[in-house]
Amino acid sequence: MLQVSLSIQLTKNMKAFEFLCSTLCEFLLAELRLMTINFIKTIDDENEETIELLTEFAETLPTAMVPQDGIAALISLGIPALCSEAISMAATTSFHHLVTKPPDCPFYDTLKRLISQVITPLLQKWGVQAISVEKSSRDGLAIARAAGIFDLAKEWPDSAQTVADITKAMTDGMPRDVILNTLSEALATAVNTRLLLPSVTPSVIMTMLSCLHGTLTAVGAGSIISTVSSLISSYISRADLKSIDLIPAVLENIDELRVDGAEAAVFDPQPMCVGHSKELSLASIFVQIFGGETKFVNALHAKMCLDLIGPSVKEVALEWTGTVEKLKRVIAADKLVPMDVVLHDIAETRRTIATAKTSMAPARLQALQAQSVTIISHEYWAEVEDQDYMSYAAYPRNIAWAIKVVADEFHTLKAPRHLVPTDYGIVTLAIEGKDVTCSPLEAVVISQFESRESCDISDIVKNSFDGLPPSLSNEASDAVKRAVDTWIQRGVLVRSGKTLSVSDQRGPVISHGDDGSGPASAWDEAGDKVWAWLKPFLASRPADLPGLTLAKLHQVMCAFVGTWRGRTEVETERLLMDAVGQGLLVRADGVFKLA
Repeated sequence: MLQVSLSIQLTKNMKAFEFLCSTLCEFLLAELRLMTINFIKTIDDENEETIELLTEFAETLPTAMVPQDGIAALISLGIPALCSEAISMAATTSFHHLVTKPPDCPFYDTLKRLISQVITPLLQKWGVQAISVEKSSRDGLAIARAAGIFDLAKEWPDSAQTVADITKAMTDGMPRDVILNTLSEALATAVNTRLLLPSVTPSVIMTMLSCLHGTLTAVGAGSIISTVSSLISSYISRADLKSIDLIPAVLENIDELRVDGAEAAVFDPQPMCVGHSKELSLASIFVQIFGGETKFVNALHAKMCLDLIGPSVKEVALEWTGTVEKLKRVIAADKLVPMDVVLHDIAETRRTIATAKTSMAPARLQALQAQSVTIISHEYWAEVEDQDYMSYAAYPRNIAWAIKVVADEFHTLKAPRHLVPTDYGIVTLAIEGKDVTCSPLEAVVISQFESRESCDISDIVKNSFDGLPPSLSNEASDAVKRAVDTWIQRGVLVRSGKTLSVSDQRGPVISHGDDGSGPASAWDEAGDKVWAWLKPFLASRPADLPGLTLAKLHQVMCAFVGTWRGRTEVETERLLMDAVGQGLLVRADGVFKLA
């Protein structure tokens, strides 16, 4: 009855319980010191490093006299919680000083001998029967290894032994609160300290994440993920690193995203609440670091598209196809649909290339074959014509930049799908008395001046598109202005103010209404719109790339700037030379660059 009553009182009085635990722990450590000194004498003298480490270890232990009767009295209380807590404290304190070397060194074997030949007999000496002596020793070793895991990352990147120790300790029923408290503080401190080093790279961060994944999977402590992941995420945001730079490390560990077997860590794609999740995975850690599942998937998407712009696209696409299938184990399949569509589109590229061969210039075709890709489905890329970077607001800044670069490149390669203008032959102009090659609309416009020398621009639109719905009047007016501008560029007409006069070639005269709707010069009307698109396009190109030729710029401008479609290469050259004259561009060796 006295023993039961004392147990109840100690359980209620935590201060007394803690005092007894610390007292028993100190007694055990003092006894351990004496036994360790004797153990050192049994070690081979050639192993000087081991002897030095164990000697240093023994000196860290208390030297108090061990009251045999006092320890026996505490043990005789028969309170398992007291004995377990004291033994765990002793093991943790002692092993924390020992775990400084990788498990493959001779000292690690010596440490195992210390456990079996010193710790175990010590506890058995005091008659501790209700507690697994071997398990208690291993618990202390596991906690100590977990506390020092990141300090060893540089010399010992493999965390397999640590994970095995922790997993075994948890399986054997190690006190959960002990290891959680130790891990939470130790991991956060170690990560924060390691991130202050100048040598941190994505690979180093990945090593830390791998260790973190193994440790937390063994412990099942989802609440620690938020603390450590937020530290890494904050470091990435303030350092010269991009979140997308971690993606290669993710792909290298793609097979760890889910482990088959009874202890599989499953990632729930539903609303994430890591702090209360019982099951963990490497994917959940990355979701925390990237700031959400959507941003994590966006980063994977951007990295995949960057990989697809380059040589060996077929092999890269096959590799990514397998990667996406693995991602579907841990991420909802509907969120990976854009990646599936891109890969499917790549598979259809050969047909597009075969069709393009019949209509592309040899130089352009060679560039196309080097890329081995032409089309990416338009539904999954932002409109290139919309140069407002806010259209990428849903993405992190660096990922939005990567996606924009990829989108621009793919839309450039998408040009073969634009209809190639058909040459409709020769139109005879009675006014000029000579043959001129032009488009049908240009012929319709110029033919209206066979019997008159001037005409209002609105009448030209009306006569050219008789019966056109009012909703298309603006498009029709723009088309007519471009056709009229073509005749101006060819020298058939000259413009003075708001009116057109006969040129030296005695072409027709076109006068325009007083509303100023007549065709302006290339730069006055279209130059600002073109430059608003062209400047960020050229600025986004890496500085080490050469400038673009006239032919390339003309093709890109016609493809992506709606107001410039249908213009000739001569018009493009005039516009670019105007920009050169204004100091906006520089032309050297046949290529244009930003000034």
